[in-house]
Amino acid sequence: MTYFEKPSQQMAFLSDFHIEFFRTIKLMEHTEAAARALGLSVKLEAVTDSAEIAKYGVMSTPALVIQETVVSSGKVLTQEEAAKLLEPLAQGKA
Repeated sequence: MTYFEKPSQQMAFLSDFHIEFFRTIKLMEHTEAAARALGLSVKLEAVTDSAEIAKYGVMSTPALVIQETVVSSGKVLTQEEAAKLLEPLAQGKA
């Protein structure tokens, strides 16, 4: 998990860590880099509990959840793709 000094937004990464470990780590790295590039202060959390993942209705991991909404699942976003999803937060529209 990565914690920034002053968390203002929370993001969760849903994953079966035993199967998707490297893909989840890459997704987290790309999302963290995108957030920093946009000047966002975020709290990143890896969620690996199957029951918790099921609550989100995610069928394919890794998945990215921003403000309790699944915004991506089943793929590793590039930094650019993650930045597009984070732009509304940076602009204060979310």
